[in-house]
Amino acid sequence: MSRLNSSQSRSMVILYCFILGNRLEDVFPVIIGEQTRVNGKDVPIDKLTVGLLKNHLIEKKGEQLVGSLNIWKVEGVTKGSEKWNILEQQSHTEIDIEKQLEGEKLSSAIDTIKEIFPSDTPIGIDLIIQLTRKRQGDDDEEDTDRFKKEKLALVPQQGVFSFNGD
Repeated sequence: MSRLNSSQSRSMVILYCFILGNRLEDVFPVIIGEQTRVNGKDVPIDKLTVGLLKNHLIEKKGEQLVGSLNIWKVEGVTKGSEKWNILEQQSHTEIDIEKQLEGEKLSSAIDTIKEIFPSDTPIGIDLIIQLTRKRQGDDDEEDTDRFKKEKLALVPQQGVFSFNGD
């Protein structure tokens, strides 16, 4: 879970994050210091909430986090563990984060990070980011087929083809 700088007594937390659907090699750290810059402002660690953490994550990984997202706190997701193997072997659409990974959905935007991560634990994945809407660039055959049928139906008009609906 979180790694603390012991000499600073909770003045720094390192959270390891995983975007569900990415490769496990793409786990990335988020460093929360005494002051963390969010939306151009320095936020003290005591005031950093789940809502502000979401904003910070979007600033850090913006292009990958387009759309809505859920953040799940998980414990014991360390390399070689049963939970790690679930992430490694199952399709991300089949994983039940709450049941299989014993995840806790961080749904209250006002809970502080210090309340959620009160102590130091082994290095592993602390947060799973679940996208609730498609990311830019993700393919969806159903949407593509519907688009082709609705928008790309060509209609001959005096030997020239035009798009429907335009």
